[in-house]
Amino acid sequence: MEILTILTTVAVGAAFLFAYRKGLRDGLALNKSEVKTALEPLFKPPKLKRETKEQQRAKLIAQNIENYKGTAEGQVKVK
Repeated sequence: MEILTILTTVAVGAAFLFAYRKGLRDGLALNKSEVKTALEPLFKPPKLKRETKEQQRAKLIAQNIENYKGTAEGQVKVK
């Protein structure tokens, strides 16, 4: 059991040193070279479509419901 503990300790230490050296090497390489950027976007965002009359009407009705306080105050007429 002691051998397993010793091997685990050595392996963790070696992994730590390996990761530290790799990070140090990568960090220094960033300072020497320019950061490459993509020439074109990875994806094209969809174009926003204009609201249809039905969507505008539904939105207006929802706003009227939210503004309702027991009276007609704050209500907008829906055609």
